[in-house]
Amino acid sequence: MVRAQETVYDLITKCSVRRVPPKQFVNFYNEFFNERYDSVLENGNPAGESRPTAPVYEEVAQDLVRILNDSRVNLVADYVLEIVLINLNVDLLRLFLPKLHHVRNVMLLVHLFSRATAFISGLDNKLLAEQISDTVYTDVTPAVLSFNMQAIDDQLVIVLAKFLHAVLRLPEGQQKMGSVPTKQKAATLLQRLSTIDRLLYKRFIADLDGKLRLSGAPADMSFPLPPSNMPSPSVTSPKYETSSVGVMKRSTSMSNEAKYQDIKLARYYKNLWLNNKIHYCTVSDPLFLEKYDSILELATGGGLSADRPVKAKIADLVETAFTCFAQFVSNKLYHQSNSNFSLLERKWTVFVTKQLPLIIKSSIPDKTDIVLRTLENIDDKVIKAIKSYNTEKEEVKNRTEDLFDDYPVNSLDIRHEFLKNLIMMGLQPPTVLNEYLREDQMVDLKSLVTSEHLIIDNSQGVRETILNVRNFITKSIESLEFENLFDDGNQLLVTNDHGIIQIAHNLETISPTKQLEIANILYDLLSAAIESLDHKTISKVLTILTLNVGHLLTNIFCLTGYEKFARAVIRFIDVIWESNKSKSNDMVSDDSEFENINSAMAYTLSLCFIIHVVDIYGVNVEALVENPSKSTVLRFLSKLGEIPEVFVAPEGDLESSKTLLQQWLRELFVKNLISDNLMKSADVKVMGFMIPFIFKQTLLNVEYGIISDISSFVNGFEYFLQPFLSVGLINIVFWLEKYLLALKTTESFPKINGALFDILGAIIAPKSIGSDAKAIHSVVLKLKCVGLLKELKSFQVPSESNYGIYSSQTRQDPRLEALISKLELIAQSSALYDVDPRIISAVNNNYSQKHISYNKVVLTSDIPINKIMTNQINSFWNLHSSTYYNFDYLLELIDLVTPFKFVQDVFQTLKYKVTAYGVPGSATKPSSAALDQVLGYVFYFMVLRDIKCPEEKSLLLEYLDSGRFPSSISATVLTSDPTTISGMPPVSMPYDVKSEQDAMEGVDEDFDMLFGESFSGLPDDVQKSADMKPDTGIKEDDSEKSSYVSAARLTESFGVIFSKMKKDKLEAYQAGQISEERYQCFMGLYDKYVQTLRHSVI
Repeated sequence: MVRAQETVYDLITKCSVRRVPPKQFVNFYNEFFNERYDSVLENGNPAGESRPTAPVYEEVAQDLVRILNDSRVNLVADYVLEIVLINLNVDLLRLFLPKLHHVRNVMLLVHLFSRATAFISGLDNKLLAEQISDTVYTDVTPAVLSFNMQAIDDQLVIVLAKFLHAVLRLPEGQQKMGSVPTKQKAATLLQRLSTIDRLLYKRFIADLDGKLRLSGAPADMSFPLPPSNMPSPSVTSPKYETSSVGVMKRSTSMSNEAKYQDIKLARYYKNLWLNNKIHYCTVSDPLFLEKYDSILELATGGGLSADRPVKAKIADLVETAFTCFAQFVSNKLYHQSNSNFSLLERKWTVFVTKQLPLIIKSSIPDKTDIVLRTLENIDDKVIKAIKSYNTEKEEVKNRTEDLFDDYPVNSLDIRHEFLKNLIMMGLQPPTVLNEYLREDQMVDLKSLVTSEHLIIDNSQGVRETILNVRNFITKSIESLEFENLFDDGNQLLVTNDHGIIQIAHNLETISPTKQLEIANILYDLLSAAIESLDHKTISKVLTILTLNVGHLLTNIFCLTGYEKFARAVIRFIDVIWESNKSKSNDMVSDDSEFENINSAMAYTLSLCFIIHVVDIYGVNVEALVENPSKSTVLRFLSKLGEIPEVFVAPEGDLESSKTLLQQWLRELFVKNLISDNLMKSADVKVMGFMIPFIFKQTLLNVEYGIISDISSFVNGFEYFLQPFLSVGLINIVFWLEKYLLALKTTESFPKINGALFDILGAIIAPKSIGSDAKAIHSVVLKLKCVGLLKELKSFQVPSESNYGIYSSQTRQDPRLEALISKLELIAQSSALYDVDPRIISAVNNNYSQKHISYNKVVLTSDIPINKIMTNQINSFWNLHSSTYYNFDYLLELIDLVTPFKFVQDVFQTLKYKVTAYGVPGSATKPSSAALDQVLGYVFYFMVLRDIKCPEEKSLLLEYLDSGRFPSSISATVLTSDPTTISGMPPVSMPYDVKSEQDAMEGVDEDFDMLFGESFSGLPDDVQKSADMKPDTGIKEDDSEKSSYVSAARLTESFGVIFSKMKKDKLEAYQAGQISEERYQCFMGLYDKYVQTLRHSVI
């Protein structure tokens, strides 16, 4: 029972401290309300008439106002919105809204009205919309206009106007309301708005004039017209030129150069935002187009351009997308020869060719003529860059050793692939391709795919149209056998004509709509298999996805995001498997042998899939687990590559673990035969730790000379490849890379190399392997094939020079060559990213060439880290196009030098260069505004690097405000190593930092730590919410969306770094160690980061 003295205020306070999601809070509130007030309502009306609700809701409304005044947590505003508006309570709304003007907490008011605006704008429940519209004129509008419009903050003025703009569109027709004082309040709001946000003013005045008739007001009394010198919406096209400034009237306070800088800033922001959304696979956001179009506001301080026609928004997006892609590939081609990045390039290609057509179809399905006109108007420099990139790719693809062999270059590039997909979707006629190619070449129209239908070659070689895609995919998965996926050498068959495999290898010819449908079908199949414990289907789907056949997984993540697939698999390990573990342990009958094998395969492949998406796609696992403190996945990842010196089984003690270990050692290496009972009782979780322990101890004993005859051990290791034991291979390959690196420096290697290669051959390049084991073996080796290749190749005997011209190969140990050959074949048959192309290429010539790099960024004596950082900071300074267009390169560079070092070097150097030389291309002399201009780009990049979702934004703002993360979050995650489980590769760094970086990481110390002054005018507004169903908390009951936010990843953010620097600067200033001017300069820098974070579009 609820104690009598407890209030709604107390309930909200407790729930916000525990980060309870808003949806879950509603359940608590309803339970609380029923227990707290039902008796009051019943006792107050014994006659059975309508219950007197006013006193009860008056008390609740007062509590809500009080908590809004007292709290500093945005989650509180989400709670209020849930119980007042989303779960509409008209009685409470009528009592609560008139009291809102008593709230003095501007931050929560802004958040509350922003969330409410976004909820109203996206409202598709007709019944709820009608109920809200009934209160618009009688309650909502008068309550909003009761605010003191002359005194409130500019930011609050904007969100109030946007809220009214949204709600006034709900009711139809005009309505009498209020009197002349109400009219005067509305006029005051408009007056404030006209000086703050002119575009919003022009929209809002139409709402007031068209919707409100004020009783008692003169008939000719109207709202003030817009100022005559108000400018039109700014041109946001990437083709904006300075000469076009003169055609629009400007306020004398803003010069032509200032406007040009605003437009340039908007262009950079759009590019940064696009790269961010594409890099993190969040383009599937339903508000993608609206958020993109709102970026102009962030750059210029103007109102949102939501009143722009959708055609104009699409045209802007198409033009910006091709411009950004051209900049991306141009910089990759000419400015980053010292790096090996390919994943973001693949994501960009999918975005332009598949996702952009989907956005067009959902936005303007009947008005796509604007797209062709936009393509024709793309800048010539953009087209030239795209053509150059396409030519280079074709030349690399067809390059041979014959210097006189001339291959024709295909003149079709990404623009034409984009048009082909529009043709597939019926958005353009086939003839448009030749019209667009009139200067390039002609295409046979009969060869074009002009239908969205899925077409495959059946077993008879006849092209067949698939009308029921779901049925086709389901049957294809059911009939798929692992033995048909691999050849006799355990290599993935590229020419496999099986349904799902054929689809994966022909993604380019499949329409975007069908690719999206296929992605959703695979997710449905996987989810259903997880819930029903269909281990065989789980294994098949995850094998195809983890092997990334034909880049299938990358395309799926681009189209749908990675969260739902990753969350489903994590749930299988953490929840479904654990809840059914007792049942699995009882399966010891003869009939359960195959089910044990299937379940072990599903468990192992699930772990492999999770490791793969964390390592390659940067998935933040912490944000997807349901219970971090009890997560099997988090525990496994946090210990990945670490094999302890003493084996203790999970959930076991030392003695029982010792007995179990002895039993397995006897079966593996003495009897060389595993009994049926032992095999059936094997716990796959235990095997994941015990098998690596056995392998490590064997290798160490061989290294120390304790074991001399390894034959029985080699035979025993062959059992490690069996599906019920192969889970141990995961930790083995991650530990083995580090072990081989250390072994090179020991004196024992020459004595044991033969034995070592024999042992490794048993698990890496076995002579024979079962059909089911092939899948797991290939998937596990793919996880670390590049790292193992690097270490094993270092054991090769160096080649001898032959007259300084050619390299004659010295005979290598055939066992070592077999290992290298096997790993090379795995790499070549896998869709790997961000590696040297020669690693994944089957082409091999014997001419000497520069060494293959196994790192994403190549550091040499010619290209040290100092030189790379100098070039990058120069790009920041001169606003060169290569500054931010390669998001992956810049993120890797920050991780290489550490975020703290990056902040120090960038700001001290920018301060010096801008002060000494100004900004290149600017006609004005160096000034504080020049530094503001440069820092505007840097800050927005930092914010996009720091946060990936609105929840992380709220959490980081809370940290900057209070100096700490909520205890309920930090207690569960900050104790973990963020480099292992926070979207980073779990163990291995992408390059050997110690071996390649230490000697070159010194930074110029010619300048003191200098900080620039704050830069001016970012807009005073809050971004539109990405989701109108607030989900700020740990975990919702609804499995479709996880709101648990990982604070561990944020500890490496620039925001946390700035907060710590702020504390240090304050202590130094108070101790007299730094001047007030220097302290104020830093505070200006800090305030601008916070301001950019607060108003950023995520």
